[in-house]
Amino acid sequence: MSGELKPYPEYKDSGVEWLGEVPGHWAVSRLKSLVTNVADQTTERQDGEQYIALEHVQSWTGTLDNMGGDAPSGSQLKRFGAGDVLFGKLRPYLAKVTRPQTDGCCVGEFFVLRSCDVRLANDYLERLLRSKPVIDSVDRSTFGARMPRAEWGSLGNMRIARPPLDEQSAIVRFLDHADRRIQRCIRTKEELSALLEEQKQVIIHHAVTGRIDVRTGKPYPACKDSGVAWLGAIPAYWDVSRLGKVIDLTVGFPFKSEGFTQSEEDIRLLRGINVAPGQLRWDDVVRWPASDVSNYAEFQLSVGDIILGMDRPIVGGGVRVAIVSEPDMPSLLLQRVARIRPIEAKLTRGFAMRLLSGTSFSDYLAPIFTGISVPHLSPEQIRGFQVALPSLPEQRAIGDYLDSIADRTARAVSHTRSQISCMHEYRTRLIADVVTGKLDVREAAAALPEVDPLVADDPDDHVEASGDPMSALGAETAKESH
Repeated sequence: MSGELKPYPEYKDSGVEWLGEVPGHWAVSRLKSLVTNVADQTTERQDGEQYIALEHVQSWTGTLDNMGGDAPSGSQLKRFGAGDVLFGKLRPYLAKVTRPQTDGCCVGEFFVLRSCDVRLANDYLERLLRSKPVIDSVDRSTFGARMPRAEWGSLGNMRIARPPLDEQSAIVRFLDHADRRIQRCIRTKEELSALLEEQKQVIIHHAVTGRIDVRTGKPYPACKDSGVAWLGAIPAYWDVSRLGKVIDLTVGFPFKSEGFTQSEEDIRLLRGINVAPGQLRWDDVVRWPASDVSNYAEFQLSVGDIILGMDRPIVGGGVRVAIVSEPDMPSLLLQRVARIRPIEAKLTRGFAMRLLSGTSFSDYLAPIFTGISVPHLSPEQIRGFQVALPSLPEQRAIGDYLDSIADRTARAVSHTRSQISCMHEYRTRLIADVVTGKLDVREAAAALPEVDPLVADDPDDHVEASGDPMSALGAETAKESH
């Protein structure tokens, strides 16, 4: 899209370091000469009046979502009018810039900005203030030790480039057109990632429940009733067993919080907060004195141990189960985290991991927690999970096959997320180049259709990802092999 755009024919020095050269016919003015900082404060929100907090505004897009809720009682609010620009003044939220279409009130941590000059349109002001060069410039002017923030004295003195009014309209029209297409493409890629993950789970479920023979890619020739409602028919030579009969399970020790340390010389305690679907995370760490570790040998972890979070075991990303690896060592098991060690003569580690991370186990857990405000899984519930088991060689074959599917899915999803990241970067750069005059969009805007077909689209009516998700996996794998 930007490849068809060209620079303006003539430039001049803006006199502003971060802005550099601007088109020769653009003006450079201080923001406060064009914009009013509205300070209409109130502590009362009228019935039905729109209320906007910082968490309601997406950074860099200005999209309003998760709306609702009430302002804290007695909090200081600001009133805004339809079309005013709200600009988050706290450093972490500077890119939260939006322009509501109806009157309302917002938290005091927004500037409410309104054009007071007919030569500056509010819709252009919104795009300008949300551009990365402006945000970076404001960020450098913030101050405060605990919560740095922008002040109007500094923001108002910032010098901005202002194109003629008709050109502002052309810029807004072009950027809206480009943004709709970029966002549509991003949504499509996000949906593709979700489909790939969903397809992986379907394949895992079919493999570990005997719906498909991974060695042939076909259903098993002979089946029998498992006697378990959710399992249904399984291959004739598979066995059914409670998980407790094929694993050794240990629940962590209730280490007292008053004994926790932060010394890196001590041993990490593996808590539920450290267990995520498919990985252990150590961004929040507490430790136990190394001098006392010998008293808790039973709770020392080993490479290859399967770890299951017992508090809220199911989250959006799946079951909170992971395998201990070398970087996780040494560590001790804390209460409400389970260590699972398969009995080698009956169950392979790979097959066990796929059983616990798949939809079979999460479907088993779901009704257990219905109506429970603080879900907590018991050792008996873990042991009571009924599974279908093939022979050890077949378990290994299934595990190897599912590992390859997981690897291919991870590569495809990673590639898709990289594309999404590139689209976000492209969008940010395009906006910055257009509102600072590095690219001329006048001809491109004039050539746009009067009615953009995407404007009428239901925002939830996303483009469907074309093709079979597993074909996409194959395509990504083939691409990487060249």
